[in-house]
Amino acid sequence: MYRERTPDTSFPNNSTCPLCDSPSYSESEPRTGVLLFVCSACGKFLFTEEANDLLIYLKRDGGIDRYKLSHAMRRAAERAFGKRDNSLFPCYSSDDLQKILDSPDAPVQEKLNLLLSFLGSLSEYPGQCTEFDSSNDYTVLGSVDVHRVRSTAAAR
Repeated sequence: MYRERTPDTSFPNNSTCPLCDSPSYSESEPRTGVLLFVCSACGKFLFTEEANDLLIYLKRDGGIDRYKLSHAMRRAAERAFGKRDNSLFPCYSSDDLQKILDSPDAPVQEKLNLLLSFLGSLSEYPGQCTEFDSSNDYTVLGSVDVHRVRSTAAAR
């Protein structure tokens, strides 16, 4: 689970994540047209209204590549977690999202490195046991959905 989304945080579920359809927190800034989302699976991210329109279109169209966006948002949110620099949370436009959608999937070796880095960021010291919450953390690996993470783990 994205670490900023704990039960004691001030992000109650009031919306659905436009990337993974999980319950999420959202807030809009009418003056600037920017939408903030905080999702347990995708992390914290900002979109323009135009980008949100693209996501609505993708969802209606089947949305099979939305997992790429979910993965990119979660990676950015994990890098920025605990830092006070808001520039680490850029506001994505529809062009930015299209570039992410057009990019190829990461190779398996890179996904394994991402997993090790993620697990390392959760532990306080080397050798400490940490858990991988497949229901929320599948986005760290760039997996299409939680079922593919489980089937991959079961096959090993």
